[in-house]
Amino acid sequence: MWGGELVLAGGDSVDDTVAMTHLLRPDVKIVTQKGHRSVDLVLTGFQKCRGEIIVMPGADGSSDGASLAVPL
Repeated sequence: MWGGELVLAGGDSVDDTVAMTHLLRPDVKIVTQKGHRSVDLVLTGFQKCRGEIIVMPGADGSSDGASLAVPL
């Protein structure tokens, strides 16, 4: 059984990312990026994660979520 949390780093986005994410996942944790580099965004998000396994898909849709399935 997979469970987990959704952390959206970069919550200061000016498009509808935050609103749409809230509609799809009301339990999303929104964090605002510290610093200005892309690595700062990743580190900010990772620091807020509580799980033992962290998955960071590419925002460009190039990651296939099905590839994450692991038989238990």
